[in-house]
Amino acid sequence: MTFSFNEDYVLSSDENSHGIVVWDTRNGTFLKKILGHSGKVVSFASCPTSDAFASGSEDSKLKYWDIEQ
Repeated sequence: MTFSFNEDYVLSSDENSHGIVVWDTRNGTFLKKILGHSGKVVSFASCPTSDAFASGSEDSKLKYWDIEQ
């Protein structure tokens, strides 16, 4: 789990779907689930200047995402 650079979002993994769940920290609501890995998501790294982040998975892939897309 990690926060976005401005702490507006919390990112966490969903082990069942191998997805990434995005939550709004201001009101605690679920925003969306991002799918794209075929294995369990095991790491996150937030961009220090935007709402982008990278995720690493047991599928041996590193992916770059933008929360707003």
